Amino acid sequence: MGYSKENIAEKLNTFEAAYGRGESFVFQDKNFTILLAKNPASFNNNLDLINSGKFSVDTLFFILNDNLPDGRDVSWIYDIHPEKLSDACRSKNIFVGGTRYFDMAVRLNYASVSGLNEDNLNSNLTALIKKIAGSDKIMDVLILPNYSSMLEIRRILLGRKIL
Repeated sequence: MGYSKENIAEKLNTFEAAYGRGESFVFQDKNFTILLAKNPASFNNNLDLINSGKFSVDTLFFILNDNLPDGRDVSWIYDIHPEKLSDACRSKNIFVGGTRYFDMAVRLNYASVSGLNEDNLNSNLTALIKKIAGSDKIMDVLILPNYSSMLEIRRILLGRKIL
């Protein structure tokens, strides 16, 4: 094919994830990673990655919106595999935000996720980020947003929606 092993290795070493899809950055001395979770298939795939140990995090931040890019119907969250969801949340701080944060919190409850703290549930993403940033018990945060909430959280954390 005309490519050397060195050239391929160099390209792989300089590969950067597309925004919101495995993107990692530091905000106020906390490590954040975003894994877009816009449907049951992507959500379950992300849970598999978490449960495999690929991501060493102490906090999961679920964000669910029902804005125009997402669609109003969020019933798809009940197609997320419950055991994968429960396993991923085990021994982690859990935050839930977005316009449909209550629906996501109920889904987590149905999956028998323990440790849901009412103080960590809020539609106001800025308030939740301030709480995360102010905690000395949180260092590594994995964010699982759907599409419009991914754009919103990037604006809050990076000052921009895209790139």
